[in-house]
Amino acid sequence: MSTISSGMNACATVFTKDIYQRYFKPGLAGKAELKLLYISTVIFGVIGLGTGLAMLGIKSVLDIWWQLSGIFAGGMLGLFLLGIMSKKTKSGQAIVAVIVGILVILWLTFSPQLPPAYDSFKSVLHINMVIVIGTITIFFTGVLLTAFRKEKAMS
Repeated sequence: MSTISSGMNACATVFTKDIYQRYFKPGLAGKAELKLLYISTVIFGVIGLGTGLAMLGIKSVLDIWWQLSGIFAGGMLGLFLLGIMSKKTKSGQAIVAVIVGILVILWLTFSPQLPPAYDSFKSVLHINMVIVIGTITIFFTGVLLTAFRKEKAMS
C-alpha cells in the first residue's frame, strides 16, 4: 500500500507543480495548492483503480504492454527518426505523416476486433508488428511528402 500511495502522491505532485502551476495558475500556493494536491491524488487513485479493474480479464500483462507500446511508441519513434534523418521536412509534412501513422496504428490495433462480416478489412499482421509498421509509416510518409514538395518546387 505504501508503494501505491507513493505513486499516487508523486503523480499528484508532478501534475500540480509541473503542469498546473506552470501553465494554468503560476501563483497557486498554500491551502489552494494543498486542495489541488488532494483532489489530484484522488483522481489519480481512481484512474489507477479503473486501470486495475480493466485488467481483470487480461491473460498476460506483457501482451497488453506490447500492444500499448505499439500504439504510443510507434508514433514517437517514427516522428523522431523523421526529424533526425530528414532535416528538410517541414512541420506541416510531419503533422500529416503523424496523422497517417496514427490511422495506420489504430487500424492495425483494432481491426482484429471487427465482426466477421468485415474479415477482408482485418489486419493479418501480429499485434507486435504495430510498432514497426507505425514507425515505418510515419517515417516514409514524411520522407515522401518532403520529396514531393522538393519535386513540385523544382517544376
